[in-house]
Formats: sequence, C-alpha cells, structure tokens
Amino acid sequence: MGTTLSKSAKKWPNVGSFLTYDEIKEVVASGDLIEIQRKGYKHWVICESNNQGTVWCYHVSSINSRAKNKVYVRYEPLIDILVKEDGTEGWDVCRVNNQEREADKTGLIARPLDQVFEELRTLVDQKVEYDLNLRNCEYYCTLWKYGIGWSQQVYMTELKVMAGIMGVGTCTAVGGLLGTFLHSYMGSSEASFGTYDEMKLVVKRGDLIEIQRPGYKHWVICESSHQGTVWCYHVAPVANI
Repeated sequence: MGTTLSKSAKKWPNVGSFLTYDEIKEVVASGDLIEIQRKGYKHWVICESNNQGTVWCYHVSSINSRAKNKVYVRYEPLIDILVKEDGTEGWDVCRVNNQEREADKTGLIARPLDQVFEELRTLVDQKVEYDLNLRNCEYYCTLWKYGIGWSQQVYMTELKVMAGIMGVGTCTAVGGLLGTFLHSYMGSSEASFGTYDEMKLVVKRGDLIEIQRPGYKHWVICESSHQGTVWCYHVAPVANI
C-alpha cells in the first residue's frame, strides 16, 4: 500500500465551527484529527476511514478500565464515540483540527498514514499509560499523527491556573493594553513597531508582543486572533484588573 497523507492537511488551516455527525462525515478524511466537544473538556480521535457514511476512528478510552492510570486503545465508529457521556439523548459535536500550526512551530510533519494505521491495528484493545496532564487523549492522537505528542488543552488550563495564582487577568484584549505601538517577534526576526490595525493582520497564536510604553516595554503573549480581536495573556497589577 502506498504512502498517503491526509487530504485535508493544509498549512495554517482555519479550524472551523463544531459540526454534527452528519456534517463532519462530509468533510473528514483519513488521518484527520477530530476534536470532540464534551461537557467541560475535549476528547480527541484520529480518523482511519470514511466509508459509505461511517467514519471509523482510533482513540483511547477509559471504558472497562479499572485502573485510573490505564486506558484502552479502541477502534470504533465516530457516531458511537459521539454519544453524550452524561446519559442525555443525542450526540456531541466535533470538528477537524489537525493542529498543523502547533506541529509547524517545531518542524513536525504528519507521518505516512499506512505506517500510522499499521501500528494502531496492533494496539487495538491494548492498555496504554494514561495521565490527565501528560498522556491524555489529545497527546495520543498527536503522537500517532506526528510522532510526538502534546496537549493544547492542558497547556491552556495551566496558563489559566498560573494567571489565577499570580493575580492577573486570565485573558485581555490587546486593544485594552495598547500604548502607542506594538511589536511582535515573528520567529527569530524582529518586525517594526506597528499600530493595532497593522498588528492584528500578522500576529498569530504563541507570538510574544512587545508594547512600547512611555519609558518602558510591556509584554504579552498572543492566545488567539479571532474576527479582528487579538486575545492575550499578561501580568498586571491587581489594582489595574
């Protein structure tokens, strides 16, 4: 079998809205990571095939696992995985999110799919290590796809916890932080200072932004840029929150 890469793999994709099963099955392709909106957290799976309206996925599941630090690798239809866990009727929504942006930051590329699924077939119904903060469902899916695993939802949770401990705002729009100019480090090169309208066109998630204040510089880290609003984490005196 020849090497195949995900059909939907694109550089800097726009991760769209969450979709119903009937909507997602029209766009998902083999090798895609699927982010599932659960109550209070996200679950992750990797699509193996989309055949005649049935999307088959690999994921880790704690169902039938008595050990808290062990989960099973499962191969199941996506429609079954989407069943709500709280016992209410219906299915959770989901979206394709291949996390190419995070992968690109560290120079990772998607592994050949024949290699990915050959390995996963040997792991079905096998127990693997589980840790909510280290080896969770998102970690395993990114590990399978890119060869190195990570968890953005754990990263974002840690930032919020740190913000609470340090007495800072959890997230503030850059528009409320502006001095005269902004400056973003794009990779290792420094760009010129720009206005907010200029900055919002180039800044991306994870960028450090240098703000020129009278007599000093203030620094923030960009969390997202959505519909013209750039959201950032930073430290601030309690009185100014």
